[in-house]
Amino acid sequence: MKKSLTFALTYFLHLLYVYFTGHPTSPRLVDGFTRCEAVNVFIKKITTFVEIYFHQKMKQICIALFCIGGILAAQSQTNESNLNRELTVEKEYTPSLRDADKLNRLPEVKMPEAPKSQAEYSNYTLDCNIPPYFQAIKAKNYFTDFATSKKRGYLDLGLGTLFNFDGDAGYQILNSSTNRLSVFASRRSSNSTVHYLQADETGKMKINDNLFGTDFLHQWKKLKISANALYVYSGFNDYGYTPASTPPNKDRVNQRFLIHTGMESLNNNNIIFKAKLTYTLFTQKLPFADELFTGKENRVIADVDVLSNQWFGIAASIKSYQYQSREQLQIELFDYDDYTTLSAKPYILLEGNVWDIKLGVSFDLQAGKVKNFLFAPNVHFNWRPVDIFHLYVTATGGIQDNCNYNSRLNNRYIFPAYRIQDSKIPLDATVGLSYTPVANLGLNFFAGNTWIYNEHFLPNMVPFYYDISLYKLGGNIKYDYQGMVDFDVQLLYNHWNILEAKELIFNPSGIAAEAWNKPVFIGKAKVGVNIPHLPLRCDLNYHLETGRKTLNYNAETEQMKNIHDLSLSANYILNPTVSFFAKVNNLLFQKYDIWYAYPAQNCNIMAGASIKF
Repeated sequence: MKKSLTFALTYFLHLLYVYFTGHPTSPRLVDGFTRCEAVNVFIKKITTFVEIYFHQKMKQICIALFCIGGILAAQSQTNESNLNRELTVEKEYTPSLRDADKLNRLPEVKMPEAPKSQAEYSNYTLDCNIPPYFQAIKAKNYFTDFATSKKRGYLDLGLGTLFNFDGDAGYQILNSSTNRLSVFASRRSSNSTVHYLQADETGKMKINDNLFGTDFLHQWKKLKISANALYVYSGFNDYGYTPASTPPNKDRVNQRFLIHTGMESLNNNNIIFKAKLTYTLFTQKLPFADELFTGKENRVIADVDVLSNQWFGIAASIKSYQYQSREQLQIELFDYDDYTTLSAKPYILLEGNVWDIKLGVSFDLQAGKVKNFLFAPNVHFNWRPVDIFHLYVTATGGIQDNCNYNSRLNNRYIFPAYRIQDSKIPLDATVGLSYTPVANLGLNFFAGNTWIYNEHFLPNMVPFYYDISLYKLGGNIKYDYQGMVDFDVQLLYNHWNILEAKELIFNPSGIAAEAWNKPVFIGKAKVGVNIPHLPLRCDLNYHLETGRKTLNYNAETEQMKNIHDLSLSANYILNPTVSFFAKVNNLLFQKYDIWYAYPAQNCNIMAGASIKF
């Protein structure tokens, strides 16, 4: 008996090892058995042992257990639906890079999406929409809709008060299951008068953004290749208020060029890979200045992500930065140095019936005139015990790329002399819960903490660098009533904790460190109504930001006015080809700054038409 127990225990431990280390879709053979066969053999061994033991020593107990089992079996036949909920059949799982990618994103609430507008709108009153270029994403949204449509092109034109103009056009030259070739263009412009909050004065805000792009894709049975190119010309003026009685000419020109190529394996379960090669060029120019503030940034990025044997993978990238010489500046202040960033992220993918996890780490190394090293986690966990419940946990990190190409997308008004230093994020952790109690209601709540070393803040378009810890708490509620009325509410609370302020020669002495221009509370709300019996949809949007602080021109801490932006839009579909739209921004006639001394537009109206052909 002792020998039989030892054998059963040893075999049990051995089979557990086989079960948890064998791959889900390609079970490795151990002692001639696959994982499922090994489990079956184990069950038979245990059953035989128990049957012999009970037959010899505990025959009456066996009979009692048999009777109880019969009763339970009879009961299960009358409650088949409950039994089906408890019994699970292990599904075949074929991981792919898309499966790996889904673990990198926080889940969205499973809700029916509200119908999207036929045209996007330029909203100059919100920080997130300055600058309003890179509308290529919009073109791709249009082309996605064309997958089931015979129409291949679109044209949007919108005219507004304050000399606002929006224009978008695109055409798919090729659109098949194996080939796609498209071209698109966008224009955003404005020439409006703004009122400063710092003095009883007005100024001109000028924006002239133009984008041209092309997108190509070809797909074989086991390989997909893609390529795209973008060119953006952005002319604008630095319209921020300055105390000088005769401010200089502030016109600027930023130009961006991007070319991207990539390939991805298809229908290959052994080795799955993605590879991308990207080149970006960014130039900025002040027409009134000399070469001192006219610079070029060249960046080459090579990315690869390989998943081998369907459970182990590694993502790696190389970024190389080159700048034209600025030796005439004579000081190491503006951070225009050539360097290279190397990144490696090995990971493994595991999945159970109701959970999946990506376990990995991130190594980042910067070499050249900039030297840094960072080790960070790369973990994503999802648990879905039932369809309506989803618990997720993420812990990531890495070196944040703050090159001119990226930083000027967030704020075009940064003075051209400065190249924002990269930030290091040793930990960005989030835990969240999404819950869908009914099909048309979705809830999502999360909390997290982020540590950032060398984070930049821009109180006066000059970077201040702090080490910070950010605690965040937020939620999202979505609801849809029979496709007629829907709303989406998002709330986010930020607690900024300054750990250390970097000593820089342009930082005024004796100033308390603050999270300049960063909001403590952000609220967004959207209510949409589809008018019955009419092809008309109306949307009401509200955006709130509170708790922002800045440095004024006297180097004193100043509380910025809260952002209260209310907008109303309407879309009317005349027929499958033509639709009309209109929007009113800043319905509350609020006056506030986007950045300190950079005021938002007053109440303005835009109307236009969208044509598909």
